[in-house]
Amino acid sequence: MFVHIFGLALCVLALAAVQMKAQPASETLSHNLQERNPVCRRRGQGAYCSAGHVGGYIGPIDTAQELKAALKATAFNKEIIIFAENRVAHAAHAVSRLRGAAGYGHVLPVMDSRLCHRLGRIFVAFTSEQGPLSCVSYATADQSGIPYPAGFRYFRTGFGLTAWWQKWFTVARSVLLGYNVMAVDSDVLVLDDWYWRVKQPPISSYNMMSQAECDICINGGFSYIQNASSRGPVAWLLYEAVHRAVRWAEDSSAVTALSQRLTREPQWVTCADDQTLLTDTMWNAVNGKIGFGSMRCMLSDDEEALAKLGYEGSRRNHSCRPLSSQHHSGPTGRPGDFQGANGPGAGGAPGFFPADYELTGELAEVACDSFNDPWHCRRFGGNISIQSAVLRMPHSGGVWPKERGGYPFNPEIGPYTRAYRQAMLDLGVPLPPDPEDPATAQQAKDTQPELFGLLNVLGYRGGDGRCSGCWLESQWYVTGRLGLWHTHLSGVPQVQSIGHLHAGLYPGDFQKLLLMQVTGHYDWRVAGRLGGGPYRVFYTNYPDYRALEWALLEKVEDFQRVVAYAPGVITPQMSKEDFVRASAGLAQVAVSLGAVAAWPAVPCTSDWVLSPQARASSTSPRGAATSAPWFHINTAYTVLPFGESWDQLQCEWTAFTSEDCLMNRRHSFPDGRDSGRGMLAVEFAHLLQRRAHHNATLLRGPTPETTLRLTEWYEVQQVHLLLLNSEVLLQQLHQHEPVTVMWLDRLVGAVQGMADTTEQTYNTWKQRCRALKYFDLPEYERNACLAPPGAH
Repeated sequence: MFVHIFGLALCVLALAAVQMKAQPASETLSHNLQERNPVCRRRGQGAYCSAGHVGGYIGPIDTAQELKAALKATAFNKEIIIFAENRVAHAAHAVSRLRGAAGYGHVLPVMDSRLCHRLGRIFVAFTSEQGPLSCVSYATADQSGIPYPAGFRYFRTGFGLTAWWQKWFTVARSVLLGYNVMAVDSDVLVLDDWYWRVKQPPISSYNMMSQAECDICINGGFSYIQNASSRGPVAWLLYEAVHRAVRWAEDSSAVTALSQRLTREPQWVTCADDQTLLTDTMWNAVNGKIGFGSMRCMLSDDEEALAKLGYEGSRRNHSCRPLSSQHHSGPTGRPGDFQGANGPGAGGAPGFFPADYELTGELAEVACDSFNDPWHCRRFGGNISIQSAVLRMPHSGGVWPKERGGYPFNPEIGPYTRAYRQAMLDLGVPLPPDPEDPATAQQAKDTQPELFGLLNVLGYRGGDGRCSGCWLESQWYVTGRLGLWHTHLSGVPQVQSIGHLHAGLYPGDFQKLLLMQVTGHYDWRVAGRLGGGPYRVFYTNYPDYRALEWALLEKVEDFQRVVAYAPGVITPQMSKEDFVRASAGLAQVAVSLGAVAAWPAVPCTSDWVLSPQARASSTSPRGAATSAPWFHINTAYTVLPFGESWDQLQCEWTAFTSEDCLMNRRHSFPDGRDSGRGMLAVEFAHLLQRRAHHNATLLRGPTPETTLRLTEWYEVQQVHLLLLNSEVLLQQLHQHEPVTVMWLDRLVGAVQGMADTTEQTYNTWKQRCRALKYFDLPEYERNACLAPPGAH
């Protein structure tokens, strides 16, 4: 990785200490950030625009003292944003979006210590803009240097992803210490100031809000906790979710004893995810009783084991959701069976209810339960609803009925569980009452209840098309694909605060990074720091997807040439089949010239990229999009619009978004054969922008000197391609630019007379890249954007 020597020296000095603390950056830094940052300018307030106002901390948080030091150095107005990640590229882009784009400097990534220091080296270059970095880690080995079995002190065996539990362990400890926490995944982005919305009534009355996985389930990717008591039900459900994971990872014998098959095949760990256990403990708090709905998932379809718990529902369901996700707000079965005893609303508890509010003032302008007309939220009268529940401190009362899961733990507490409990006690704050101790039953009953809300609940009133809480936080399929995350385009309505790249994504590789690129939420400078230079930011620079994901600097030959169709060659009148043929011809030209193929963008007005509804309707718009939402474009699986402005809007065909269409993965195949290399249209647009920035004399479009001199139309002879264009191919030796762009001013359907090695390279590429073998695929795969059966 290329790093300036001076910057590296500064970085080494900064990271030499176990902890890195810094004074807040200057007022000038904060002022400049607010001037250019739409979130920080929100309503002219930017009250939580903290970049430049917090110190930095890089170091461990194993002890209570270390955690307190990290929170003190990073938090802003008692607010902290926490995520965990073990992939450098994803972490770096998440930090950039939260700090650089949103202006939220109070970000605390949880990573391996080596990755924290690598992250520090990346962001030392941006300290003057964003302030000092924070990144924290947990020990992966004991004091003798012996590695922990699961890489985390509190887990005897692996139980899901360690990063999940490190994240929620940190969140629970922070909440117990009195901090308000935004707990996110690295695929979350900020669209508008979250705090401006949630610090106003009625949302300010909610103590915890989470993205919904179903209308009664928590998704682990986004939660926000505010004003929660360290002795209250929110603190307890966070504490207990990880506590249960620790106990089952240490000793699962009480669960496996129910199932002979689990004794032989412990597949129940597939249910060991964070959102399953968070949902479990949330349901407990809704009901005020201890139960274990997650046992349904652990026991899978073992009918004999499920019968021991009184389960009477459909057994052959491998979903990791604890119970059914059908729309309801009460118990999920009859009161006497397992479903009815564990779902929210069991035992006569109120369960979930739609809390209806009529908003006024500025908040009413942006709060919509429907995005069909996001420009006119006020015409709904400010009427919104939040899927809500009152959380009470649950207690077992010393009773463990089988229909609530019995007592699924070893009564004898082991060293891992003791260590986890001690870590919480070391915080030095009052903890929630122990729900297993009969002596604390009255204390639990007297605990002040807290309010919980689920966001992104679709069709919460019988499939009416509305989306409860989506104006606060929602997912890609609901709002992002409609252009409502393209906030870099002028005039896009600010319909929500937080977006999560969760579910409903098109088939392909690296979808989430690409979606950040097309929506304008991608930091190309950070990509350059990761890849080793501003021209090493493309997918074709890496040998495979794994190297990209982890930002491994494996040696890949730098590309010097890119070949592309000139503007206007690909027209809206072209059919999908003609577009594929033109792409295949471009690929053959690229391998013949030893160049990277810049896959063409699809005109967004092409008939075949319209949504099925738009194609079927004579009144639906078919012209270029000039505002969002763009319901008429098939952004579910076919294309992704992108562009710096409305008049430059283009569409990326998602069929190209796989590693074998872009990367030469010869080392991944036994035959070791080379294939061609490609570049997405959104990447090519950045390359042109970068070249123009590097050399102001370079034009973004074709010139006579850079246009390939073809004498044939559609079918080109390779010998003519090489001989007639020798000067164009050699021009990079005579100009000061790292990459030469060559343009085709006409469609090419095929290159004839390719040399054997060239033809083999192209055939290998065609065999691997599904977009190139479009005509060899079954009809259902062509129409489904090359997705395998069942992918949708």
